[in-house]
Amino acid sequence: MKKNHLNTLLALSIVVAFTACTNNSTNNSTMEMAPSAQDSAGKANIEKTKTIYNYIESGDLSKLGDIIDSNIIEHSAWIPGGTAKGIDVTKKSMADLKAGFPDLKFEVVSILADSNWVFSHFHLTGTNTGAMNGMKGTNKKVDVTGVDAVRIQNGKAVEHWDYTDNVTFMRQMGMMPEMQQPKDSSMKK
Repeated sequence: MKKNHLNTLLALSIVVAFTACTNNSTNNSTMEMAPSAQDSAGKANIEKTKTIYNYIESGDLSKLGDIIDSNIIEHSAWIPGGTAKGIDVTKKSMADLKAGFPDLKFEVVSILADSNWVFSHFHLTGTNTGAMNGMKGTNKKVDVTGVDAVRIQNGKAVEHWDYTDNVTFMRQMGMMPEMQQPKDSSMKK
């Protein structure tokens, strides 16, 4: 069983690496993969993931309980302590993101799923015009990518890991300085 999950993770890594290297702004196609054409649970989990992104974009989180378990475990750098339990934590995190970025858009770059896991490589854009986590809007635009890894049990999300490019996000928000090129004289331009 663990070997299956490792194979799924390896496949996702390859998909993400490939799409990251080949993705360009004129290519709006999404790569979707369920391990086999017979995996209807994987296809259903892909659709549920896209539905969650739509809920976040719309700000209507009232039906999240249909897709997310009430005792979901969240792992994210944006959650105090990095890990928390319960759908209320998930709803607050999503509501805060939408409040801070009212024009928020998710694009699924690639997605891989089976009956137990979903791995979604996403592209997120938005303008920080609203308050978020106690901070006033900055009117700064963000354009970042990330990966959501979601463990599924009995058709619902029970655990979620968020791997957003937080360094790029923080730089675009003005919360972190840009990296400076090393001043090594041996490096040629």
